[in-house]
Amino acid sequence: MHHPPTATAPKMADNTTIGTTSLKPLLEDALSVQDMSVESIRAIRGPKSREAPRSPTPATTPTPVPNIVLTPPTPAPQLYPIFINGELPSKSTGTLTKLELLPILHEVILRPKKTLKRTEKRMSYEEGWVGTQRGTIAERSCHECSKGCGPFTLCCVLEG
Repeated sequence: MHHPPTATAPKMADNTTIGTTSLKPLLEDALSVQDMSVESIRAIRGPKSREAPRSPTPATTPTPVPNIVLTPPTPAPQLYPIFINGELPSKSTGTLTKLELLPILHEVILRPKKTLKRTEKRMSYEEGWVGTQRGTIAERSCHECSKGCGPFTLCCVLEG
């Protein structure tokens, strides 16, 4: 049941109205459908089709479920912060990233009259500090350390 719009509603070029629509006709339509009896609903829908009963579906063999083993995630490796003579490295390098995974084993002591030159252009000095701090003390000192020329009092080696 449709009611024409009121004369006060503005009209568009195609003669449709703009603005609010009265809800009263919509509610009347909804209530009239709600009051319909079961017989009248059946009459609208039409007669039920009489289909032959379906045969039960044949039993299927269950598909085996794969045996899934859940393993807990591996924890992130522990990182040991790098400080070179009490300060952060001048920049990050691949070598320092690998050395960060190793624990600190030794205190690094510079030889007398030696200084640690810290510069981004010479990261090998800082990497040497961290390698000495986290490496294994060599059974036999290398050529430079045995002559007392290395910057550190310890001669340490690392695998890799």
